[in-house]
Amino acid sequence: MKAEALRPPSTGGFRRAVDAWSLAGPQAQRLFKAGKMKPALDLLGRLIGARPQDAFLYALSGEVKRSRQISLFSEALEDLERACALAPGRAWLLGYHAKALAQAGLPDEAELRLNEALEL
Repeated sequence: MKAEALRPPSTGGFRRAVDAWSLAGPQAQRLFKAGKMKPALDLLGRLIGARPQDAFLYALSGEVKRSRQISLFSEALEDLERACALAPGRAWLLGYHAKALAQAGLPDEAELRLNEALEL
């Protein structure tokens, strides 16, 4: 990974999301589509290590972990909970978290999270 790929996050939530996607998105997406889950998670782990306050990276990691190919539901929930804590009040994050909760067999918690997202 190039050093410039680990630059500090910019200001603004949307800008940070775009920055995170530009860092992780193309590489992680290629790995994910090729079924190379471990390398995709390793890449996301390195990026999270460099940018531990980036909610978007945690959300992306959670989505990869909850995929059918890897099914790491407890770890996915941890990542999505962290993303929600880092960026409170984001309906899309709450929706992703609700989906992961439902997928992990926690429908009551999923419904609460989804209702929280709908209230925003």
